[in-house]
Amino acid sequence: MKLLLKRIVDWRAVPRLGWYVLAITLPPGVMAASYAVMVLLGRSLPEPRFAVVEVALLFGVFLIAAVCEEACSPRSSAMPPRTSAGPSSPTTGRTTIWS
Repeated sequence: MKLLLKRIVDWRAVPRLGWYVLAITLPPGVMAASYAVMVLLGRSLPEPRFAVVEVALLFGVFLIAAVCEEACSPRSSAMPPRTSAGPSSPTTGRTTIWS
């Protein structure tokens, strides 16, 4: 268990950290840009309001979900590759269902 947790939080195992920056900043950037375009077009929109507590809570929930997904993914760096040969493994069904 300790090895699994160590591999999950090992950021040095990530080959390209730039993708994480893109994945984290792209969705809020698209939403902010679309809001700005709608305001420029004269649409009547409510003022944006951010609840810091809700944002922090949702960030924590999604972070925990991402860590659990990474720990259970068969292509994860957290799980060493299987040595048995064959077209399917016990994780194939789970990966198919999650996809």
